[in-house]
Order: sequence, then C-alpha cells, then structure tokens
Amino acid sequence: MTKKLCGYELVLPFHTDIYGTYYHARKNDGGEDTIIRLVGHFEPNPLPSKNSKRDFNLPIHEIIISDPPCEDDPNPNKSRQFHVLIDGKIETIILDAHVRKPGYWATTTIRIATELLNNHPSNNLRILDLGCGSGIIGVVLSKHPKVKHVVFSDIDKTAAGCTSKNANKYSIKDFQVRVGNLFDPFTNNELFDLIIFGPPFYPSGIGINNSIADVNGRLGNELVTVFAKNVKNFLSKGGLSLTYIAEYIDYAPILNALAESHLSTRTEYRHILYPYIPKHNFPPSNEIIFRQELESFCNYKFLEENFNDRTFLGFQMVHFISGQKTI
Repeated sequence: MTKKLCGYELVLPFHTDIYGTYYHARKNDGGEDTIIRLVGHFEPNPLPSKNSKRDFNLPIHEIIISDPPCEDDPNPNKSRQFHVLIDGKIETIILDAHVRKPGYWATTTIRIATELLNNHPSNNLRILDLGCGSGIIGVVLSKHPKVKHVVFSDIDKTAAGCTSKNANKYSIKDFQVRVGNLFDPFTNNELFDLIIFGPPFYPSGIGINNSIADVNGRLGNELVTVFAKNVKNFLSKGGLSLTYIAEYIDYAPILNALAESHLSTRTEYRHILYPYIPKHNFPPSNEIIFRQELESFCNYKFLEENFNDRTFLGFQMVHFISGQKTI
C-alpha cells in the first residue's frame, strides 16, 4: 500500500539508518522515480542497514517530520544542554543562557555540508561557520577527516563564548572564534573552502517581537542577500558556500545577488512538517497566531499534509549551494 506525502507516493521502505527511513518513491504527477528520506520518523519494524542497499543513482528528497513534536526550549534564559549526533554517538552541546536551541534546519545543513566535504577533491580544508550560535554545525563538521581548520563567527558575544565552550569540550584542535556581523571580522585575504551561514529568516515586518537570532530584516531576506553579495570575496579556488531560507520568504534577491557575483548556484529543497493537534494544544495558540501573521505578510499558505492518520503543517526550506564553477 502506497503512502502519499508532499506530492510524492511512498512505495516501499527499504533502508533505515541513523538519519531516517528511506522509501522508493515517485511524484504524484507521474514524474521520475526518487528516494524519500523521512527524518524523525521511523517504521515500527525498521529494516536493518546491513541487509539493504540504496540505489545511489536516484535523487534523494528529504522530508523532516517532527513527530512526536519537537520540544520547545523550556528555559531559554538559563544554561542548558542539547542532544546531538556526533560521529554516530549521541552527545550533548552546551547552550548558554539566551543562546538559541538549534533547529532541524541546522542538522539538515550538516548533512548537506558533509556531502559537499565528501565530494571535495582536496584535504586540509578550512571551513567557516558564520552565524554559529552554539557552534553545532562547525563542531560536527570539524570531525570530518578532510577538515583541518574551523573558524566560528557570530554577532552575539554570548553565542561566541558558548561556541568556544563546545569547541573545547569536543577537543577541536585548530579553531578560532570571532565576533561581528557577517564578514566584518574578516579581511579579503582570509579564504575558506566551505562557508556555511545559518541565518535567521523571520521578517521583522510582521510586528512580532523576536531576538536578533530570529529576524532577517523587514522582509526576512536582507542578511542572506548581503551574505550573497559578499561571500565570493572569501571563497578559495573551488570553494563553496551553503546557506538557506524558508520558502515563504522572497528569495529572488538572494539568487540575483549570487548571480551578480558570478557564482553558480544549485538549490535544494527540504520539507519540514509539524503535527497539528488542536485538542492537545499543539501548536500552542501563540504559534498559531504567529503562523497566521507569516501567511498574511508573506502571502503564503503553509502546507497541510495527512500522513499515518495524522495532520501536519509545514513548509519547504531552500538551501543555496554556490561556487565559482558549475556545481
């Protein structure tokens, strides 16, 4: 029996690993075969990895399902810990007071960045984790065998201090932490093989009070557009940049800025779905109001999907992978 989700027919689960459950799938409109990787959702009796094979010739589309619902950050004003997968092990990341808890999009970015590092022709790579927050992205990528040096940077001093704690906790030998807005702490002779920018993506124009870690200018795209205009100055020969934004934000200015910088760009899309359970007050009423404000301001309607007798609301995250040659 096939299952339908986000415009795909999920035909057959055939593999389970630490990232999720993999399905052979096809588009509802009869498009080409593909693989769907469901993250955060596992079959009741997952198939063992050692007895299954993946067809790497098929494209993989990722759908992230927050089921059960991801926990809110109950004490954002206090120091706490966050569980994360590092080198195949569940580890803890330190979150100092007021440092934002990483979201699903951070872990998705890690998966994409890991694939880029795997395919990079060189070793001893320098990477930059821009807008690092807790440092989760750079900390995980520092364990990649091709990475030699990691630079973290954030506009917030508290976040930078939190990153230093996590980098030391996981014994990263060759790293630096900078404080400043985007590329302000860097000179043009500092080049990187991979630059990752984890931006905020809420528009301040909706009139809801958010922190600097949430707001990306009035329309929600301003910081990423500035990043796109300047990132070429800090890429090594063959270097790549990786950033993202929610699809409800107008991202045409970002693509235009990358093109005007003579960077080739590939876009990748990831669905993210959250359960809709009104009788259990999820999402809570303040989040429903927030979503409605976003829909009105951005002229966007959130996806509504039914899967395994559950209703989910969500959207797509758009990742931009850019470089100085065809990628």
